[in-house]
Amino acid sequence: MHCARARLVGAIILLGGLASSVFASDDEPSLFADEPILMTDVVIRGQSPAPTQLRVAQTIAQPDGYYTTPSMPYAQPYTQPCPPGTAVSLPALDPYSACPPPATVPWHEFHFGVFGEFLYLHPRNADVAYAVPQNGLGVPGSTPIGPVAVADPGFSPGFRAGAFFAVGPESRVIGTYTWFKSTTDTSVETAAPNVLNPLALFPGTFNAGFTAQQATASYDLNLQMIDIDYQTVAECCNMYWWGYSGGARYARLVQDFSATYPFAPPDGPTSVTTTSTFQGVGPRAGLEGERMIFPSIGLRAYGKTSASFLVGKFNPTYQQVNQFGGTEVNTSIKVDRIVPVLDFELGLAWLSPRERVRISGGYLISAWFNMITTPGWIDAVQNGSFQPGSDTLTFDGLTARAEVRF
Repeated sequence: MHCARARLVGAIILLGGLASSVFASDDEPSLFADEPILMTDVVIRGQSPAPTQLRVAQTIAQPDGYYTTPSMPYAQPYTQPCPPGTAVSLPALDPYSACPPPATVPWHEFHFGVFGEFLYLHPRNADVAYAVPQNGLGVPGSTPIGPVAVADPGFSPGFRAGAFFAVGPESRVIGTYTWFKSTTDTSVETAAPNVLNPLALFPGTFNAGFTAQQATASYDLNLQMIDIDYQTVAECCNMYWWGYSGGARYARLVQDFSATYPFAPPDGPTSVTTTSTFQGVGPRAGLEGERMIFPSIGLRAYGKTSASFLVGKFNPTYQQVNQFGGTEVNTSIKVDRIVPVLDFELGLAWLSPRERVRISGGYLISAWFNMITTPGWIDAVQNGSFQPGSDTLTFDGLTARAEVRF
């Protein structure tokens, strides 16, 4: 039905051109001139899965010759108020599609795509102080004599992977899986007669007789997320586009910390282990946009941001074990919370001439609010309140992404 309508409109336009050529003067150009001519008044473009659309184009200068070839250059300027849809539109509504490729290179409609993304992130506001050198332990006048030993997570690799499906001329559904893990192993030593103050142990379980000149700590953060988003374009032109999205996110964040203090006999080594697990799910919404920088080479700047509200539960645990005395402390708590998450990313992207390949790189910041972090949980156990506060955990770093469309 839509193809028939499109052919009917094309026939009417053709008959109109023939009629005007019959009554035109000899000075007017023929409709069948040798020079290639593109219609700048009406554009008929078939799109799937949406029906054929009739779009009225505006006569504006062509942005660049990225799609032109010497064998068939454009004879007239060409653009559209809004580039054609299909899955290419997201960023399928792409400024490049304002200048479609020449007839010798057919236009491809994309309905499906896959992507992979490398992450190199740094968790922050999660450092755990576990020991400090002192000139005595538990005796009057003892003071710190060295820097505090901290289990400080550094930059670690991760990845995101997913796919998208077109559900309309200017919309798509995106599924994304994210995995990130940071592992930190650290140790500290001091020379006798100085000793280490075990900052992570429960107060009252050690005294001045507990002497240790070394300590070790291990700290892991493991983050996994699944995002399902429906994304659509709000506005576009031949130089930029922006759109919005809505969906849901599931997240699981595990924080594992352990420290060991090899106290001299008869006290024996003592270790402390904590775990804080959060699982939550909730709605999310976001904005995304791109703007041309160098159209001739397909380079543009992009930015995107989103907010998620995860409704979930924390289940932190704390356990302290001595080699001879066995389990000295063993406690846990379950806390229901809503965790807001804000994500922001900014960078540069390159698209191939037919938009089959998109490569981007940028800087990412993710902030998790109302969190129970490992240092906050240890403090709550040590001061006897067992009510961990509300902390903010952040991740920031570099991201590089490759996307292929079919």
